[in-house]
Parts: sequence; C-alpha cells; structure tokens
Amino acid sequence: MIRIFSFCLILLASCLFSCSINKLSINQIPAQNNFQYTQTGDSTYAISVNYYDTVSYYESQYQDYMLDNSNKPEGKFIVKDSKGRIRRTLSYKNHKREGLDTWYDAKGQISQEKLFVNDRLVSYKLFYPNIRMLDTELTDTMGYKRHWDEEGHLIYEKNFRTGEFKEWYPNGKLETKGQECPGESFCLIGPWSYYTNEEKLDQIIFYHGSADANDWDSIYHYQGNQISSVERK
Repeated sequence: MIRIFSFCLILLASCLFSCSINKLSINQIPAQNNFQYTQTGDSTYAISVNYYDTVSYYESQYQDYMLDNSNKPEGKFIVKDSKGRIRRTLSYKNHKREGLDTWYDAKGQISQEKLFVNDRLVSYKLFYPNIRMLDTELTDTMGYKRHWDEEGHLIYEKNFRTGEFKEWYPNGKLETKGQECPGESFCLIGPWSYYTNEEKLDQIIFYHGSADANDWDSIYHYQGNQISSVERK
C-alpha cells in the first residue's frame, strides 16, 4: 500500500512540475471568448481553439463552451488547435454528450478517453505517452479501478461494488489482497494478506475499518506459510 501512495505522490509531483514549466499561468491565458464551429461533413463539425494546451487545463471559456450542450447540433465535434492538429473529438445527441470524448496530445496520441451515456460520465481512461494504460475507472462505482505501470503491468485493482482490493509486483506475483470499503472511500477492513515477491505469505494484518493504515488490531507474521509470531495492540 505504501508503494502505491508513494507512486501517486511522485506522479502528482511530476505532473505539477511539468505543468509549471510547460503551461502558461492562469493569469497569462490569452483571451479567446468567441468559439464558432463550422460544418465539415454530414453531422460533423470543427472548432479551432488557440493556445489549446493552456485553456484545456484550466477553467476557461473554452471549457464552459464545450460543456454547454444546448448550443450544439447533433453530431461529432472535432476540436483542433491553432496548428490544425486534432486535440479532441466528442459527440452530442439530443443536446447531451453521448459516446466517447477523446483527448489527444500534440503528437496525436490519446491522452484520455471518457465515456458518456445521456450526458452522464460512465467511465474514463488515462494513458501514458506510449499509449499504455495508466488508469481506468468506472465512475458510477459499480465496476473496477485499475492502474498499470509504464511497462504495461497491472499494479492494482479495486472492485468498487465489493471493495475487494489486489496489488501485484511488476513480475505479476500477488503482493497484497484485502477488503476496502465499497465505493470510492478509502478504508481497510478485516484481514489483509501481504506476500513476498515470490508470492509467499509474509503477513496478515487485521484492520478495524478506517482510513488510518495504523489502525490495526493484530499482525500475524509468517515464515514458510507457518505463523512465526503475533503482534497485538
């Protein structure tokens, strides 16, 4: 579990650093308050957005415009930056977002993909630059949240409906399994099993059911699949 949190902190720090050196600050965003789409085909429309990499990351008139379904005809919208590169595709139906909302980076690779049904966000996927999956989540909390590393190895998986959690080493061996609170809240419930990178049982920790990983009742230490010692609070 500690490895997951450390990885997330590193990922967040990397993102913040990248954004700070590659994106304009919110006070430097060039104003573009007039967005117009043009019909380019049968039920296909195009929008050109200046400084796309900047306005797409902040609250902006562009974002407000794309979220306003009432002014969109039914069909597919293609968003391009000032250089003519496709940066986003999404569709509207009956004045609601419907289907995939796909975002692309400046090289044309998919950076994220959201699925809408009747304007409700059902799931999203995030990708590394090499198109390997980073995260995928069903936002209605009825499915799974999964996370991969940059080599394509599944690192952890949570079942939102049941709370079942599993974590793997990069070599595919099971590292951790246990029970979290169902839904999106984080808490540890009951016995959690921890394994070595050879998938040998190392510890079983019994948790009380809180967000504090130190809120445990007992720890069973194993050696050769036999209990070697027990800690109790």
